Amino acid sequence: MRFISFATAAFVSLTACAVERTGYDPPRNDLYHPTGVAVHPNGGFAYVVNANTDLRYNAGTVTPIDLNAIVPEPNRNPNDPYNIGAVLAGETQLIDSHGAFPILNGDGTRMFVGTREKNVLYAFEVIADGGGVRCGAKGRSRFTTCDDDHTFALSGKIFSDEGTENDTSQPFIGVVAKPVLGFPGEYLFLTHLNAGAISVYDITPNALTPNPNGFLGVTLLGQDRLGAIVNGTSAIGVTRGPNRQPMIYAGSSRVLSVRPPGSSSTLFFFDPQAAVDVSAQAGAIALQRFLGGNSASIDVKYITSSPNGERTYFLTREPNALVSLDTSLDADGRVKNRFVDVVALERAPATMVYVPGNAVTGARDLLYVSCYGDGSILIFDAATLTLAGKHRPFERGPYSLAVSSVLNTATGAPLRTWVLATYFNDDALLIFDAADPDPSRHTIYARIGTPRESKLPK
Repeated sequence: MRFISFATAAFVSLTACAVERTGYDPPRNDLYHPTGVAVHPNGGFAYVVNANTDLRYNAGTVTPIDLNAIVPEPNRNPNDPYNIGAVLAGETQLIDSHGAFPILNGDGTRMFVGTREKNVLYAFEVIADGGGVRCGAKGRSRFTTCDDDHTFALSGKIFSDEGTENDTSQPFIGVVAKPVLGFPGEYLFLTHLNAGAISVYDITPNALTPNPNGFLGVTLLGQDRLGAIVNGTSAIGVTRGPNRQPMIYAGSSRVLSVRPPGSSSTLFFFDPQAAVDVSAQAGAIALQRFLGGNSASIDVKYITSSPNGERTYFLTREPNALVSLDTSLDADGRVKNRFVDVVALERAPATMVYVPGNAVTGARDLLYVSCYGDGSILIFDAATLTLAGKHRPFERGPYSLAVSSVLNTATGAPLRTWVLATYFNDDALLIFDAADPDPSRHTIYARIGTPRESKLPK
């Protein structure tokens, strides 16, 4: 049985992206409506997507930050209280507004950002040490958008087996995974807020050019073989582990519209190998039986997993919940996908990160969860889902989270473990020191970005 449908379409290069923009340029050395954040594999640099959501400026930005230049709160520099000196202003790149999450490939040599102002996928090259991103000559010589070889319009069509059609606009969040364990090659799996589909891009070549065959569309639309009507996908994650094939999880969304009659809240899963092998494991899990509520009301917001792949966690709204799923393998090597636990959260959970413990300090494995609606970051014991701590420095919209871990090259022990959090409504990136084995004692280590009220133009 063919579980997942495929279609091909072509990337359409934008011809109007590498032009000067009228209006106020966004700040190069500051943050504005920060949404997503990602950290280079070496732990030394972060990349913040600034969404420019209210369109105060003429564009959004991708802003690299040197984490090694951060001055912690106790030693705050009175001449630079918001760590603007750590922002790599000369490396800031313009993008369209309404950007979401930066997506790094496995070795941190490339980064992808989708924007919803004009439905564009930006493909960046990350410089060798991680201290900047490149997107063509025009993007470097002037403070303009990237050149046409690094900007792609998302205008392809995806069809289900039954002929249902939807365009792949409204790009949101993605993951990168290898389709076959132990073999070269990487694919980008990208969700779309207005389409029950995941578009899949071959990003294997060194050159940042689209796959000659366009992209494969993994459809979750209509009465398809995965068994649900879905009008959007806003969450996706990849579960990995030693000596096991990765598994992609994606959640149904109601972000932009009311779901059609007969729709249901669903967590989908599929092996990336399904891109070439239709017998690969795939399926759908209805969420109402575990979370209650209206069958179409549950909105899956974010998905992550433990490093060994034996637990996968996802966030939902209506109800606001954190759910733990047993994703260990059974005797036949198939993923169990058994519900383990559900805990209630504060309003509007947004994203989360898994922070592995440190045997030296006795720290536990932790889950940090941002709750946008209450201004809180909740900290849970990853094994028991008991609440271990809470941050609420101010009610200004914590959103995206990332982990910066720097290891001792001789011993492999962590020299530092930081959790980075974007605060969408306060134009800040806050850093929390997660090395303390007691997360209830965690305090703000540093802040990057000036407060909203200080921004120009007024």
